[in-house]
Amino acid sequence: MKATLVYAGSLTIMAAAIISPALPRIREAFARTPDLSVLTGLVLTLPALFIALGAPVAGALADRVGRLRVLTGAALLYALAGAAPLVLDSLAAVLASRAVLGLAVAGLFVAGTKLVTDYYTGATRQRMLGLQGSLATASGVVFLPLAGLLAGVSWRGPFVLYLVSLGLLPAVALVLREPSRSAGGAGTPAGLDAGGAGTRALVGVVGLALVGMLAFYTLPVQIPFYVERVSGGGTAIAGGVLAAAMLAGGVVAAGYRTVRAALGAEWTLVATFVTMAAGFVLLGSAGSLPALVAGVVVVGGAQGLLVPNLNAIAAATVPDERRGRALSLVVTGLFLGQFCSALASGGAVAAFDIRTMYLGAGLLLALVAAVCGWTAATASVTDDRPPAPVVDDD
Repeated sequence: MKATLVYAGSLTIMAAAIISPALPRIREAFARTPDLSVLTGLVLTLPALFIALGAPVAGALADRVGRLRVLTGAALLYALAGAAPLVLDSLAAVLASRAVLGLAVAGLFVAGTKLVTDYYTGATRQRMLGLQGSLATASGVVFLPLAGLLAGVSWRGPFVLYLVSLGLLPAVALVLREPSRSAGGAGTPAGLDAGGAGTRALVGVVGLALVGMLAFYTLPVQIPFYVERVSGGGTAIAGGVLAAAMLAGGVVAAGYRTVRAALGAEWTLVATFVTMAAGFVLLGSAGSLPALVAGVVVVGGAQGLLVPNLNAIAAATVPDERRGRALSLVVTGLFLGQFCSALASGGAVAAFDIRTMYLGAGLLLALVAAVCGWTAATASVTDDRPPAPVVDDD
């Protein structure tokens, strides 16, 4: 059961970025298309927008028709839409398939995370959320180099990798079961209403998700250019630097439960944003490739704590019957931040430069950390509620 849930989580983070190595070949293949530069960029970023738009719908469906139906449908749609460019002959059609892929990822992300919070509670839930985040991030370390090799054969090559989601279908059918609506995991008291403290906390979580991903995604957007500026290195070095960030995030996410147990939810947020801020300051002041790599690794490591912790807090601050929609809002914040990152960082670099943009990101995140610290000192968000039926097997 745990392996199936972690497998589902691993399909989400790499969904958009997996075709990044093929972008130059895609540009060559559709060289006569108007506005090619903008449209080629959208091949990479468009799924994030539709993940953000589709997540609330996926959350509502998960609460209404069941988690397993949404997970199964999303896995099938992920394979069909993701691999569709293998037979598509126009850039407009490719973009349409990428939009549908975003909807599929929204379903996978929301239903998979919701099942974790339904089946598990307490330390086991935290460990599972950490494992999901760890493998989802680490999968990029495997799939990005493989996508690069396939892109060397054809621009269509990396799209084959989306078919891996088909392996989830028999696992879902044979291993998972639909959680009971009346006893699905540990939730907050049913009296928590739309105007209560839980909803206010959820709004804060979504805002932190947006800001955190907005900052983090400046790495894949801007690091290739920054590597060239700092060291004169090419795309291969830039890819290795980004893989280091993903690897660091995966390693740290695997230890999320330990960090959460030591610090608590609120202070884990503070530590996350303090560390990210320090990493961006290091990036902005980097004068050599080793210093740049160090900054990227620090930021990537901090990011490994962000997603599982925000999911855990969101799951703990709303009643059981609203948890799917709450988690979907976190997904919306994460991927809306990802989509907007290219626009925000591009504007900042155009107005100033890459170094100033990264230093500014560090200052922004330091302010966010200060607000989180003030909140942690005056309030507490916990998931210590009356126990409910839990599944804790392997």
